[in-house]
Amino acid sequence: SSSKAQPPQRHEPAAVQEHVVRPRIASFRDSVLQSGVVLLQLLHVLDPSAVDLAFVTPGVTPAQRQSNAKYALAVADKMGCSLFLVWEDLVDLQPRMVLVLLASLMYMDQARTRGQQQQQQQQG
Repeated sequence: SSSKAQPPQRHEPAAVQEHVVRPRIASFRDSVLQSGVVLLQLLHVLDPSAVDLAFVTPGVTPAQRQSNAKYALAVADKMGCSLFLVWEDLVDLQPRMVLVLLASLMYMDQARTRGQQQQQQQQG
């Protein structure tokens, strides 16, 4: 039997603000990446409308980390990012896969920026 994935649980905005982090990341093996919060914050910076911060959990428990990782990959996919990893790669801190995801996000953002610049040049 196929089971549908459950949507992440919504949290009150005040609760979301409590786990906003401003980390210093030393490497792609840094445990601060394991929660998924940093990645979701990055996605929010790239496209604020794509991430509903009410769905971001603190990422303390394994279930919260799993929820954040799945949500981050769903958002990245929705934004048009090419994905070469699964949520377990984020939770298990597979550094090469984290690097690939960040590189893919960077490429997507640069392509979007170039497209916007070309549109502005054509209009102006």
